[in-house]
Amino acid sequence: MAKHRARDDEHSALGDSKNSDGFVKRHRKAFIACTCILVLPIVLIAAYVLVLNSSLKNIDRISIDTSHDSRPADDSGENILLMGVDQGNKVFDGTIEFNIAADSKRTVWPADKYHSDTMMIVHLSKDRRDISIVSIPRDSYVDVYDADGDKTGKNRVNEALTQFGPSAAVTTIERLVGLRIDHLAMVDYQSFEAITDALGGVNVYIPETVYYENSPRVAWQQGDLKLDGKAALAYVRERKKLPNSDYSRIRRQQNFLRAALAKLKSNGTLANPGRLKGTLDAVTKNLAVDEGWSGSDIRGLAFSLRGASGSDIPFVTLPIDGYSHMIDGIGSIVMPDMPKIAELTKAIRSNRVDHFIEKYPKQGLEDETKVR
Repeated sequence: MAKHRARDDEHSALGDSKNSDGFVKRHRKAFIACTCILVLPIVLIAAYVLVLNSSLKNIDRISIDTSHDSRPADDSGENILLMGVDQGNKVFDGTIEFNIAADSKRTVWPADKYHSDTMMIVHLSKDRRDISIVSIPRDSYVDVYDADGDKTGKNRVNEALTQFGPSAAVTTIERLVGLRIDHLAMVDYQSFEAITDALGGVNVYIPETVYYENSPRVAWQQGDLKLDGKAALAYVRERKKLPNSDYSRIRRQQNFLRAALAKLKSNGTLANPGRLKGTLDAVTKNLAVDEGWSGSDIRGLAFSLRGASGSDIPFVTLPIDGYSHMIDGIGSIVMPDMPKIAELTKAIRSNRVDHFIEKYPKQGLEDETKVR
């Protein structure tokens, strides 16, 4: 009886094995498909991380010190100061290299060597689901602080970098907007060309045809225009031909960034490791960030923001309260509207910048067809 039961168990086991093998054979394609579905994301993530790790090695590191007192309270999100940097007005000997990362480590900052016309604060919520970008007019007449956090007097906000360096720029902007800057990123204006070309060009809409002065040549033809690197640099730097000078230039810079983010998401760059590496290399070779911003933090930020699109991000310009052609010998300045800035700061902290723009529509970035 026991032998019979054992034989039945043996046959049952053999039968189960055969049935199992038969099931696998019959559903082999399904098994392969399921395996691919499970493994493919892992492979893509691994490739993405490898590309990031490789490109992050290119980034220069800026030395900054903001350890002084009276910094704004930290909020639950993350604030990144982006600055576009070019050569200042002072003419230097040809042997002096323009390298802001190296110059930030000098005992004495080389005043007038660098200049910034573009300053943006990128705010991310703690869960990184909400992003907002705030542009700061370069001619904002503010209290300027030096690298030690001491007030030096009033001047244009961009003079903090020019005269005292990156640490001073961070402190001055922190005191102006009431937000703690967690990280600093600086990019050379010329890198716009390399980044734009790596993306395969960026499309913007030109609402009206613009002509060069004293020339029949057309500079910008009305309609959709694909900008290569050189054209992109001209687009974001132009102000003299624009109706509101630097304020209009800010709109163009925001519009270009919005279009570039849309292009980055739409052309498959983020899903293609090969194409991604080319774009990342173009960015990182022309980028310098603060020494405290670790590679793992940058990698985590990049990974979490892969799905971000320019259309999802509210762009806003720091409120101003009038213009002046001359104060204390300083020409062409704008006066910050401090009550509205306080409102904006509150909106940033609570991730409600869109509500601020609803209340003050002129502070937000208009539709792309209206950006002149």
